[in-house]
Amino acid sequence: MTTYKIISIQRGILQQHLYQTFFHKVNQQKREFQVLFMNQIHFFTIQFIEYFTRDQILPSLADFVRIPNLSPQFDPQWQDNGLLDKASNHIVSWIEQQKIPNCKVEMLSIQGAPKAIHVSIKAQNPITVFYYGHYDKQPHFPGWRDGFGPTIPVIEGHRMFGRGVADDGYAPYAAIAALQTLLSQGLEHPTIEMLFEGEEESGSNFLMQYFDLLELKRVDIMVALDSGSGDYERLWLTSSLRGSMKIDLCVKVLESPINTDDVGNVPQALNIIRVLLNRLEDPVTGQVHKSLQTIIPADRYEECLQSADLVQIEFSRQCDKMESCRVKQYINRNWKPAVSYIGQDGFPSTRKMIDQIIPELIIRLSIRLPPNKCAKEAANFVKQLLEKDPPFNANVTANIIAAGSGLNLKSFSPKLKDILNTASKLFFNGNESRVFHEGASIPFLNQLNQRSPQAEFLVLGVLGPDSNAHGANEMLDLNYMKGLIGCLAYTMNQFIKS
Repeated sequence: MTTYKIISIQRGILQQHLYQTFFHKVNQQKREFQVLFMNQIHFFTIQFIEYFTRDQILPSLADFVRIPNLSPQFDPQWQDNGLLDKASNHIVSWIEQQKIPNCKVEMLSIQGAPKAIHVSIKAQNPITVFYYGHYDKQPHFPGWRDGFGPTIPVIEGHRMFGRGVADDGYAPYAAIAALQTLLSQGLEHPTIEMLFEGEEESGSNFLMQYFDLLELKRVDIMVALDSGSGDYERLWLTSSLRGSMKIDLCVKVLESPINTDDVGNVPQALNIIRVLLNRLEDPVTGQVHKSLQTIIPADRYEECLQSADLVQIEFSRQCDKMESCRVKQYINRNWKPAVSYIGQDGFPSTRKMIDQIIPELIIRLSIRLPPNKCAKEAANFVKQLLEKDPPFNANVTANIIAAGSGLNLKSFSPKLKDILNTASKLFFNGNESRVFHEGASIPFLNQLNQRSPQAEFLVLGVLGPDSNAHGANEMLDLNYMKGLIGCLAYTMNQFIKS
């Protein structure tokens, strides 16, 4: 090889090295700039959410708490007193005051149903995010702390108290706040559709009809804001909810009451019910019939192992828990069937001092089902199990009152999973997101999921420890809500970029 060829090759290697070094430095500076830019966006995002919560959300949410708009099931006069209309009008007025570009707000109406709020925000990007929430409330119930009350909004530290504040009054405020967070910084957002109903606490009987009225051609992410969280230290994403059914078990042994003198000859309705219920549930262990059990999917079981130690399952009690292991407690609450006895008709009050054999006894059963069990099939099985071969040929009927299947969501796409985990770390002090498995039942979520099976389904909410959604002293953790708003904003923006 001649000398000039060697020099030429060496010069080429040197130039290649210089080019690589130059572009490496450029890319490094570019990454550093991107990190700096993202840090600035993150800083301004947190500052904006703080301001927006203080100045825009809390005053209006407090006024919402002051409206005693109970769900129709708990307020027979709801159509006459107009309280549900007052609450929905209040929310609509607040949204309109936000002056969001390309935003359409309308009240949808179906005969015999509370109105639903529809919000549509168009964007150049066709990717569509759908938000669900509700504005009706549970009954007030006794037991509120002194100075607190269901219609008295109170802020104590980073907590806000009042009926409906967390379940689910915060939902329209959080969804709009996430959008405003992006708009305040000129960041891109997807097309957004929102639907807030007024009868979730009464069974959402008209929700699917309202949803169909929207005639949505596309839903990429469906967000339901009515779930819970294991704690307030990270973003929690619900992957499963149990199904439920209610059955009235009726046993009749006489045409009319008789004196207890004949107790040795007449079988007792309560004893017969005890025999029948033992077919369904072991009275010592609480183990429910094997036909209502399920095999927990492997990915869900792994999620349970990761989340169990973070979730405190505590309640006011005067007895031991049925299970001491934290993991088993968690799985029992979220993936195992369970039977509760929530009402009876037949026994007179002890104050009446009646010494008679009752002719008929009705016990209402509330049964939670594994998320992947068909509720209708399970209800028919329980009905046959309880009615078959009754002791002493007693008149036994098991009437199915309601049956709704649970929800076992498909896993998130790797893209969305990574976005959500990053969002959690950004807005919850570096803590990664976790999966929550809801022991409660929201049957209509299964129906929403079936309407848009291609969509990614985010089920999340603010109902964490001490939120007391269906009891006295209902509470919203404001810090968690603000973190959730940040996560929603980040997710919407990043999902349309990737």
